[in-house]
Amino acid sequence: RQLLALSALWPLFWNPISKFYGMVALYSIAAIAFGFAVRATVKRYGRQKA
Repeated sequence: RQLLALSALWPLFWNPISKFYGMVALYSIAAIAFGFAVRATVKRYGRQKA
């Protein structure tokens, strides 16, 4: 699913004008994915502890 999203965004990286926006989008996606991973880890840890 992430690979599909990346391939859909790939043309942005080749366009010099939208290179900055491509970087912003990539960092946003990475931050969101990291947030979900942290939240899932915290939930799992809380469940183990309880």
